[in-house]
This record gives sequence, C-alpha cells and structure tokens, in this order.
Amino acid sequence: MMKARYLGADDSFKKLSKLLDYHTKNMKNVLKYGTMKNYYTSII
Repeated sequence: MMKARYLGADDSFKKLSKLLDYHTKNMKNVLKYGTMKNYYTSII
C-alpha cells in the first residue's frame, strides 16, 4: 500500500494538477469569463 502510494499507483489520493483539470473542465460553462480568467492566472 505504501509502495503503491509512493509510486503514484494509489487512486485514493489525487494529484493537484488532476483536481485543477477536473475543476476547469466542469466549471468552464458554469463560471463567468472574468472568473475563469482569474482562475487560469492563479494556477500558472
């Protein structure tokens, strides 16, 4: 279990980049342009 988590094979914990991608895809149509513009700036 520890080895799998260390190697990144454990799916119970997500990487921050995957969470940000998920949020961007799901919120693109919900949030207004100005909000998304600021969001894109903050994750770079």
